[in-house]
Amino acid sequence: MPVDDNPPTPDSILAFSYTSGTTGVPKGVLLLQRTIMAELAAFTGVGLTIKPNDVVLSYLPYPHLFERAIYSGLKTVGASMGFF
Repeated sequence: MPVDDNPPTPDSILAFSYTSGTTGVPKGVLLLQRTIMAELAAFTGVGLTIKPNDVVLSYLPYPHLFERAIYSGLKTVGASMGFF
């Protein structure tokens, strides 16, 4: 049965992540679509561009916000990422 298209909005939940607890008790954090988009916009603002032929070797844990933003940017343009 066909399903209606339901794209995310800026306030849609992207992920639920736990902090490491390095500054206190670990906490659950809701990441919104706008969080990653704002970070990607900041990358562009400082001259970082991601191209389809780029390949990145990841060394940060995926729950790290920077790692999620880089991965999202790579997926957006069809670039590749390897995980260490």
